[in-house]
Amino acid sequence: MHQFANDNEEQKQQYVKDLKLFESFMKDFGYDIYLIYGTLLGAIREKDFIPHDNDIDIAYISKYQDEVQVLKEKEEIKHYLTYKQMLRRKDTNGIKIKINNTHLDMWVSYIQDDKIYLCPHHIIEKDIILPFQSIIFRTETFYIPNKSKELLKIFYDNWIIPKQTKYEK
Repeated sequence: MHQFANDNEEQKQQYVKDLKLFESFMKDFGYDIYLIYGTLLGAIREKDFIPHDNDIDIAYISKYQDEVQVLKEKEEIKHYLTYKQMLRRKDTNGIKIKINNTHLDMWVSYIQDDKIYLCPHHIIEKDIILPFQSIIFRTETFYIPNKSKELLKIFYDNWIIPKQTKYEK
């Protein structure tokens, strides 16, 4: 399986360019994307990709608050990505995207009752995500959640200390 640790600087920089390209694509449809999960962890803790990761995790906030409308919107996005030959898998919770050789996992979030529902299974206080903050990730500026460190604690508990891989032990 591909891992960022095996990529050279040129490849990693291409991933960032592809992410920026996808960000522009989503802005054209009125969505801002933000870094989430392993990519957010890498951007905050490592100031880079996590070596053992193999994709870029992003999310967007739906224009809708009703779960049925949110899911309908997600399917419309997947349909358009299929048309643009950017959807790499249809059978997943997240939206699996491929731009050039860059793999993105995009997650849906939506606001309801002052909470943000981050699919597939997190319910988070709205102020942890919004307003977005900016971070320079490698050479480009991207949005991150307002209280990223609190969010990382929710996701990973002891996120500050990298877990050892079986190869590092």
